[in-house]
Amino acid sequence: MHPPRFVAPLLIPAVLVAMAGLATSCSDDVQLDFVQDNADSFMAACTSTTDDLVIQSEICQCVIDTAQVRLRFSEFDAIEASLTADVPEGAPAPTLPPEIVEIVAECVIEVGEL
Repeated sequence: MHPPRFVAPLLIPAVLVAMAGLATSCSDDVQLDFVQDNADSFMAACTSTTDDLVIQSEICQCVIDTAQVRLRFSEFDAIEASLTADVPEGAPAPTLPPEIVEIVAECVIEVGEL
């Protein structure tokens, strides 16, 4: 089963929203590792932007699973912080860093090959 061609471009904003949504799932305590709440928050935000929940859910799960393996939580947290920082008026909106875009691309391909 191959995901529709529109899934990859639509998934980048979903992942952007999901990573920004992690700000609400983290407490003020210093967190060193991913916890289930992080994954649950990511999945809820990542899958909230589509009508094709099955395919996007598989891709979102792949993204969080891969990110947890490849990135330290502090890196993931720094990316999340950059996505939720106040953007001055007229400045470009934040974008996903290349390492996250690469993970999304790999997951779209992987899910498409299932």
